[in-house]
Amino acid sequence: MTGFLTGYDSQAGKTLGKTFDLLLHPTGIDPASTTIGLITLLVIVLLNHTRLRNFSLVLALFIASALVMILGWSSVEVVGDIAEDIMQVHDTH
Repeated sequence: MTGFLTGYDSQAGKTLGKTFDLLLHPTGIDPASTTIGLITLLVIVLLNHTRLRNFSLVLALFIASALVMILGWSSVEVVGDIAEDIMQVHDTH
């Protein structure tokens, strides 16, 4: 989860190892990815306390993706980028 939130691509094996690797290499954190990740989490939490709670995840992803496009932050991976990566891995097998 830390990689998606911070944009840091750790080569460590397990989640705990990736967390320690991130702490040892804070310069690998992408500020734009971290900002969008935190905004997404905040939107989810806030919407969970409204009548829109059933749609909080979808709305948060939509808002985050729109912000990335509007701000032109190409370093941030959005859902479409991740889907393309999955398809490329699937095609190579």
